[in-house]
Amino acid sequence: MLMRLICLNVFQVINIIGHFSYRRDRHDLMRRFPSWDFSSITPYDETWTDTLESESDCRERGYQSLLWASQQKEDGILMVTHGGLLRFTLADHENVVTEFVNDKCDVVSTGTRNDAKDRFENCELRAYEMSWDDNDIMERPVFTMKELCRSTNVIN
Repeated sequence: MLMRLICLNVFQVINIIGHFSYRRDRHDLMRRFPSWDFSSITPYDETWTDTLESESDCRERGYQSLLWASQQKEDGILMVTHGGLLRFTLADHENVVTEFVNDKCDVVSTGTRNDAKDRFENCELRAYEMSWDDNDIMERPVFTMKELCRSTNVIN
């Protein structure tokens, strides 16, 4: 199976005051990870400031990542990002509805944000089925994110 491996700035960690998680420059990333496509990022990390990123800006950045994913040709996309970005997007964005399922894949809650507010653990895997109304794709579609599974033991 051939996969596209793409790096996008939109998936960066939330900018926290005093938390200097600058990414490596593009040339260094290309040298370290030659199979990845870094053409969508700036040569140097220009996104970080010494001010706190607002939750609303972080939510919108996460929403933009869903818009990006909805425009890709692949049926399945693996997004690797920071839990804070996911939490703000899945729990608090007005254009994102999150559904949670039980072990029988029955939807057990919709619209409640408590499960989405659960802290994402380090190296946690959560799988979602994403849907939206194609008629709204040129506007600001509402994405429905149906959680399919959750695992915190993906590296053991």
